[in-house]
Amino acid sequence: MRPWGRSIGRGDSRRKAARVNVSRANGSRRVTVPFNWLRGGVGRKGDEKNQRAKRGRMAGILIVEDNRDLAAILRELLATEYDVRIAWRGEDAVRMARERTPDLVIMDVQLPGMDGIETSRWIKREMDVPILVLTALAAAGDPEAILASGCCDAYMAKPASLEDIRAKIAELLDERTRSA
Repeated sequence: MRPWGRSIGRGDSRRKAARVNVSRANGSRRVTVPFNWLRGGVGRKGDEKNQRAKRGRMAGILIVEDNRDLAAILRELLATEYDVRIAWRGEDAVRMARERTPDLVIMDVQLPGMDGIETSRWIKREMDVPILVLTALAAAGDPEAILASGCCDAYMAKPASLEDIRAKIAELLDERTRSA
């Protein structure tokens, strides 16, 4: 089986969506995105990235996700609006955040090595940056426990819609701008 769940060919451009299977050790999730997003078509308006850069600095988002397929999809879908960087492990995320402070961090909890909770604590200790936890941990009590730990500003369970993720990102960045 291919990592994308199915092959995407020329004839697929007529279809409305392409399915992407994302597998984890604790199960699998199916993500459906419009085909043109995989090709960079939907959500891009001409030379929007360069226009935003001319108007001012784009907000930087650090995505900390060990699932490379999901991280690539998030990067592709957010890259027109934000300067996106990806870390696969918690240790890499701390290093990257130290090198260039992000405006927002999207954090998975289940990471190899240092988990997302500990990574978030390290980042929060060193800088004032909002952290959105985007995780498959959605059992009873998990959201409350994660939010109560004080290591994040918001929690979203996977799978989450792109619209919900974008809205939460905008909300957290607006809060940060107002408090600055």
